[in-house]
Amino acid sequence: MRMLLRALCIVACSGACFPLYPYKARSVDGGTGSTGTTGGTGTIIDDTPALAISLEQTTIDLLSGDRVGLSVTVTRPQSLAGAVTLSVANLPAGVSVEIPDLPAGTSLARLVFVTAAVAATPATSVTIAAAMTGASNASAPVTMTIGNGKRVTVSPASVRLVRGTPLSFTATLARDSGFSGVATVEVIGATADFTGATSATLAAGSTIQPFNFATGGAQVPAQVDLRVRVTHAGLALPDETVSVDLRPLPGSPDTSFGTNGARQDTIGNVMAAPVQAIVTAGDAVLVLATTYATPPGDVTEREVAVLMRYNVTGAPQIIAQLAISTPSERPLFAKAMRLDGSGRILVLGETDVVGGFRSLYVARLLANGALDDSFGTNGAVLLSTLPGPLGPPLGPCSAGSIFVRGGQVIVLAKATDNAASCSSPGSIRTVLFAFDDTGTMVPGYDSAGAHDVYAVHTEGGSYDQTLAGGAENASGEIVALGGSIRSGSNTMALASRFDTLAPPAIAVNSFAAVSFATSGSNGADVLRGATAAAAGSWYAVGSATRTTWAVEHALVARIKSDGVLDGTFASSGVLHFVPGIAASEGRLAAVITDAMNRAIACGTLVDSLAAKRMVATRLTPSGTVDDAFGSQGYFVVTPAAGDLEGGAMAIDSKLRVWIFGGQPATGNVYAARLFSE
Repeated sequence: MRMLLRALCIVACSGACFPLYPYKARSVDGGTGSTGTTGGTGTIIDDTPALAISLEQTTIDLLSGDRVGLSVTVTRPQSLAGAVTLSVANLPAGVSVEIPDLPAGTSLARLVFVTAAVAATPATSVTIAAAMTGASNASAPVTMTIGNGKRVTVSPASVRLVRGTPLSFTATLARDSGFSGVATVEVIGATADFTGATSATLAAGSTIQPFNFATGGAQVPAQVDLRVRVTHAGLALPDETVSVDLRPLPGSPDTSFGTNGARQDTIGNVMAAPVQAIVTAGDAVLVLATTYATPPGDVTEREVAVLMRYNVTGAPQIIAQLAISTPSERPLFAKAMRLDGSGRILVLGETDVVGGFRSLYVARLLANGALDDSFGTNGAVLLSTLPGPLGPPLGPCSAGSIFVRGGQVIVLAKATDNAASCSSPGSIRTVLFAFDDTGTMVPGYDSAGAHDVYAVHTEGGSYDQTLAGGAENASGEIVALGGSIRSGSNTMALASRFDTLAPPAIAVNSFAAVSFATSGSNGADVLRGATAAAAGSWYAVGSATRTTWAVEHALVARIKSDGVLDGTFASSGVLHFVPGIAASEGRLAAVITDAMNRAIACGTLVDSLAAKRMVATRLTPSGTVDDAFGSQGYFVVTPAAGDLEGGAMAIDSKLRVWIFGGQPATGNVYAARLFSE
């Protein structure tokens, strides 16, 4: 009956009337009449009301990192006012959508399409649909395309800088028809370390917004992630990040260590500055020194080697005390150490002079400081003679350094072929020899044939050699350092290189020994420490004296891979200077290099009051003191009282430089930690 009334109303209105609410028309089959005649087809009116939907636009262009809005208007039937559910189908991979609720009484919704880092995608037809209870669904298509590139980019995305250095970066907004209007750009997460404007307005059509900040704050490392947010047409696009690695001023103390970056500890009764430091796992540092003590079970107080471990907070722990108790209680002076591939610690030392010669001591310790019984006798080897390369045995004179190569322990030492003593002129030799994993001396050879001593080098003529130590590089080359005593009391700095060919073979003196000193008598250049540098070169440090100076100067040299002094460093390859502000004289004992091939050295200065202080300095690659390091190029540690001599240094994984010194008069050990960059 209702269908009939509606039809009559439509006929009566003659086209001037409108439906009371939307509806759908559908085609139906008339079926078969009662008389057997076939009925025709016709259209009847579906009384289910329909939703209507319209879109703000029918195309959307996206880039990676987009947030793009699309307004959707939904028209309900007049008889219905309930909530409408919106849905989106056939989205391209990597695109998500934020769909708001459309509660009763509201008709406008804003969808937000979000893209991750996705590749370009061809045009895709995406369906926007609306549904509600009591009405039939409505839908509309929108064509979606993903282009190459990102909507917002920052440059640079990561920055490493020293506090006090300005920070500058830009945010770029990729424009198209949907992003042509005014945008705001914000920097979120700026800490008190940054000073500068954190928001800006990007005018319509503009694409690049620069930001500039001054940096400051406490001289400690910090990692800060600045988030850059662009808002356009009321929508905040996904944040982009500028990662800022703030570094303290190079040469400034690490105040988390000790008191203002330094600490004093009493470790027995230290006789001199520590001789070597090595960084181990977790940035703990092993330190080797000589102290004066009575070893457990002995009766004689004497020099013994002590091995300390400093943890990252700086508290030292004695992990080993090495002494010679048999066949007699003798002093043991610490000289060098090295870690092998298994984390074991090799220690090299020397005894006092008996019968004109010293004995050499090599020990291997486990990581916990216990002697490794599988090496030598109860973990150590004591050598009173060395097999001579050309016949008679060599008399040991001093220990230089120790290395681990091809499963072998290689020792650099000074020896003499004079049967009388190490003080005999013209008899001193620099030698290399090796032990296997059990502490047994292994055959080696030099140019004269197979011998137990790997290599022998004599500087030439009837000159004596002093040996202060050695260094190695990644190619297996070893440099021996010291001086060659000439007539007239003139000492020439001396460096000799030994090349590892294939264990156990070592080629002797593959470049000429480097000797240098200002001409004339009563002058001296002596090398005490070295480290490998870029392009096969070496930095060597020590001290120098001249009659015209009247005081001792620090010495830094750069030696090229062919053994020639590098003339691009300090114009001659050698720099002589007094290390420290208002210092009267000084010397250097150890050196390391940083990632920029700069030498950082540690040693001792004498101030205007004749007091000794531990000092660290950095040299530029061109051979000048780097004023950007510390205070005018220097970091100085002044003890509470007495003299302090610098001796060992290391650099850890966080680019912190550890320097170690000793106070022979009081027996104290000083440790300091500073930032290198």
